[in-house]
Amino acid sequence: MVWVDAAKGVGIILVCFGHVWRGLDNGGLLANAALFRAVDVAIYLFHMPLFFILSGVLFQKSVERKGIARSAALRIETLIYPLILWAYVFAAFLYLAASVTSRPPLSGWEIATFPFPPKDIFWFVWALFLVQIVSLPLTRLGTGALATVLVAAIALVFATTEHEIHSTVQPAIRHLPYFLVGMIWGRLLAQPPHDRPKAAMAGLAVTAFLGAEAWILAYPQMLPTAWGFVGGGIAAAAVCYVAFALARFLPARVAAGLEFLGGAAMAIYLTHIFFLSATRLVLVKLGIASAPVHLLVGTAATLLGPLALYCIARRFGLMRLAGFGPAPRAAEKAPPPAAGLPISTSIR
Repeated sequence: MVWVDAAKGVGIILVCFGHVWRGLDNGGLLANAALFRAVDVAIYLFHMPLFFILSGVLFQKSVERKGIARSAALRIETLIYPLILWAYVFAAFLYLAASVTSRPPLSGWEIATFPFPPKDIFWFVWALFLVQIVSLPLTRLGTGALATVLVAAIALVFATTEHEIHSTVQPAIRHLPYFLVGMIWGRLLAQPPHDRPKAAMAGLAVTAFLGAEAWILAYPQMLPTAWGFVGGGIAAAAVCYVAFALARFLPARVAAGLEFLGGAAMAIYLTHIFFLSATRLVLVKLGIASAPVHLLVGTAATLLGPLALYCIARRFGLMRLAGFGPAPRAAEKAPPPAAGLPISTSIR
C-alpha cells in the first residue's frame, strides 16, 4: 500500500526532527521555552501512535499469508533480533563516547544487560513486538469481536494510566488500541466499498487533526494522561486517512521518495540515534551554537546517514544480518505509472 509507506515516511521524518529538537533544548540552544514546548507537544501527540496504526493495517493480511506460527517466528527475527543487535551497538557507542563527553562510562554489567529492559529508543521495538504477539490470535476473530477487544483495550489504558506499571509492558498497553484500530481499518480496506477515500471524510480528518492539536497545545499537561492517549489516537488516525486520501494525487517522484523512506523506516529508527549524537558532538566541538544550524544539519544527518546504511545493506544482501528486515521484493514488471500517480507496492 503506497499510502502506508508514504505515511511511514512522514512519520520517520518527524521522529528524526523531534529527537533533534529535544536535543537542542537539552543542550540549552533554544531560548524560547514556549516555542520548544509547542512544537514538542504537537509532534509527540501523534507520531508514535501513527506507526502502531500503520503496522496494524498491514498485520491481518501478513498473518493470513504466513500463518500464526511463522508470523510469531518472524516477529522474533524482525523485532527482537534488531533490538538486541542495535542495543548492544548503542551500548558500545555510549562506552566509547564517554571519553569525549561528561557522561560516565557504562559498567560491564550495564553493557551485558543493556538490551533488557529496553532503554532509550528501543522501547518502541519491544512494545511493537509485545503488541503483535498478543494480537496474533486476534486475527482469527471476526471484526465485531475485534471491535469489542478494542473497547476493552481502551478501558485498560484508562484503568492503568494513573498507576505505576512496569516499563516493560506499559508502552505496549498504551499503544495496543492504536494497533487494533489499524487492524480493523486494514480489514475494512479489504472490502471493495471501503477501498476508495471520500473527500468529506478527508476534510473531517483534517478538522479532527487540527482540533486534537489545538486542544493538546492549549492543555499540554494532558499529553501523558489517558486523554492525551485519546487525542493522540484521533490525530494519528486523521493523519492516516489524509495520507490514504492524498496518496493518489502526489507527484510520482514525491510519492516514490516517501515510499522509499517508509520502507527504510525501521532501519532509520534503529540507527538514527548514532548519527544524531555524533553530529551534535561534532557541531559542539566546532563551537557552533546556532539552533537553526543544529536543526538542519542534525535532521539531515539522522535521515541521510541511516539511509546510506540501508542502501548498503540492500546492495550487499545484508538486510537480515543488519536487522533491517527482509529485502524488498523486486518490483514486478509493469507499465510505467501515469504522471502524478504513485507506484503500487505489495503489502509487506
